[in-house]
Amino acid sequence: MRKTAVFIITAILAICMTACGQPEEGVQGDPVVAEVNGQPIYKSEWEEIYNNYKQMLLIYSGIDASTESGAETLEEYKTIALDALIRAKVVRQQADSRGLLNFSAEERAEAEKNVRETMETEIQHYADELKKSLPEKTEEECYNQAKQAYERDMADKGESLESKTQLLLESQAEDELYEIIAQSAIPSEEDVRAEYNSLAEEQKKLYDEDINQFFDDYDGGEVLILYVPHEYVKMQHILIAYPSKELEEIQNLHMEIYELETELKEEEDAEKRSELEEKKAELDELMREGAALIQEETDKMYSNALKEDRDGFIQMVVNYTDDAGQNTKSACERGYLVGEGDLIDESIRQAVLSIEDGKITGPVQTVNGYHIVRRDSVLPEGQISFESVQKELTDRLTSQRQEDAWENSVKQWMEEAGIERFDDTYKLDT
Repeated sequence: MRKTAVFIITAILAICMTACGQPEEGVQGDPVVAEVNGQPIYKSEWEEIYNNYKQMLLIYSGIDASTESGAETLEEYKTIALDALIRAKVVRQQADSRGLLNFSAEERAEAEKNVRETMETEIQHYADELKKSLPEKTEEECYNQAKQAYERDMADKGESLESKTQLLLESQAEDELYEIIAQSAIPSEEDVRAEYNSLAEEQKKLYDEDINQFFDDYDGGEVLILYVPHEYVKMQHILIAYPSKELEEIQNLHMEIYELETELKEEEDAEKRSELEEKKAELDELMREGAALIQEETDKMYSNALKEDRDGFIQMVVNYTDDAGQNTKSACERGYLVGEGDLIDESIRQAVLSIEDGKITGPVQTVNGYHIVRRDSVLPEGQISFESVQKELTDRLTSQRQEDAWENSVKQWMEEAGIERFDDTYKLDT
């Protein structure tokens, strides 16, 4: 729910920039819901934002508007939408106060050119889709129909080439304002080194106490790892899974065996022991049958894998693996870790540990299917050197500090702005 809410709020902010770029004049009977330094925000602006993102909230969060909790959430988003509009207005005023909204004829011409190109791309995309659904129509007919529909949609939204151009210019000005603020927050090398020392010390304490946290952070890919609690071997693999029906049967039986083995560890029981042996035999047979179904594909994949270098193998993993944990290049680059605290299948572990870095194992069978495994490299125990992570840590710290500087600036501008909300006006019916 939290990630969904963040997504929706971010989207609101983006749309608010569009709204703030519209003309200031309100139509007759359009009440003012708030003022920012004397500049109005009209109810129609806010209603459009709120209603658009009300739909997003319903779709992405799955809330039920008919329930009490759902109604409360929607009520909260009324205020969130208005707050986002106010924020956007404040930022735009700051850009204006610095002269960033004073556009030259050349800048306006360039922006208009870019808008025309974007509009043309969008129209052509729609025309291509129409052609797919209406093959009897000519490309010219589809294009004309798409263009007419696009222009009607713009008219319905009160948009024009001029308003889109102005919006693009103002958006670029706000980007420039962000860069001005961000330039003051670039960390020095001393700052980066201090951050490195602090994080490394923090990770050492954390990972030495909780090996699972190390694996969570490593596999997640979002934390920059600066300390490794044990030596590990990195690996990538291509999983050729059994067909779904066979896979389900095998995994269910495997779980039954695991539960029986757990029970027998606690208390020996002859009847359960016999049942265990029967189920193991059944599992062996199911795995033989499953292997036969994927043998040809596995042999072909293995033959091709032997021809590839590291980059080629990683691309094969991304393209072909049935393991969702390694179907992106970044995940493959990280690799899985074999060593203390891992959850790697024992057959795979033994295969990886028996070969040299850069080598590929023959197909390894598990309850998931066949695995073609490449041993990548050794990840040594201890603290990662500063030099090896300096660039990435610098980039991360820079981004973090620039974002903090921007948010602190916006917060200050908001505090200094003359903001007035007219609560009785913006209380829209849910």
